Amino acid sequence: MTSSAPSSSASAPDSAAPISSAPSSPAPAPPIAPPTSAPSPSPAPSPAPACSGLSGPEAAQKWLAEVPDPKGWQFDTQYADTNGYDQCAPLSWVILPISHGTSSSPYHIMLFHHGQYIGTATKQPYGYAPTVSRTSPESIAVTYHWPQPGETNVNKTGETHAQFTWDEGAQHVVMDGDVPPER
Repeated sequence: MTSSAPSSSASAPDSAAPISSAPSSPAPAPPIAPPTSAPSPSPAPSPAPACSGLSGPEAAQKWLAEVPDPKGWQFDTQYADTNGYDQCAPLSWVILPISHGTSSSPYHIMLFHHGQYIGTATKQPYGYAPTVSRTSPESIAVTYHWPQPGETNVNKTGETHAQFTWDEGAQHVVMDGDVPPER
């Protein structure tokens, strides 16, 4: 049996706002849109490159076969100076000697970008161990040593200086400075 009597329950409004018998306050104003001449927000910075996860000796050994040896020298990681290697730095280095070398034997400087080998500082290796120091996260200073005319290998006073900097935009290392003179 159906009833035609009106229902005593009120139907709920379409909105989820509660019904109130108090006077309604004005609705908040909609947010103001930025002016059309406002610059668009900057894109989110790209994530930092991942670190290689390798130690200095591991990195030197992994890429030893890629180090150029123009005169047939055999470079050796056993005595490599890995103190400049940083698996997370934009630019780091390993100083690589040859096997069974002497004080005047050639050295290469292996360069790394976030722990990944990117090549040697120069095409050819130079005699005498270079002095390398960090000048910023993406830059290193190299002092090459060599004997002046008439000097012995022990008493060498010749020096040339070079700066190697990782150029993020160009994605390669830029050298500024000099290498030892041809002998």
